[in-house]
Amino acid sequence: TLLRSVGEVIYKAARLGAAVSQRTRNLSMVRMDPDSPLLREARSYFIRAIKADHGDPVNFGMYAQFLENINEFDRAEMLYLQALMVNPNHVN
Repeated sequence: TLLRSVGEVIYKAARLGAAVSQRTRNLSMVRMDPDSPLLREARSYFIRAIKADHGDPVNFGMYAQFLENINEFDRAEMLYLQALMVNPNHVN
């Protein structure tokens, strides 16, 4: 079902995002290659989650947090703003 597939996409994206985030924290002085397979896979899952349910601000927020962790602050800000446009009352 759609709900199951969206949930799976979000779960996989969050796991990959957490793995990437942990690596960037541990290696904070090292710039990760933006074309690394792990980063590409994580981005792909986040984008799929947003496309599957673009009315859920959590999807935008999770992707924005991931982008912050890999120092892509401008893109993260854009996603936070999109999350606010989707639901200005969501505070997560």
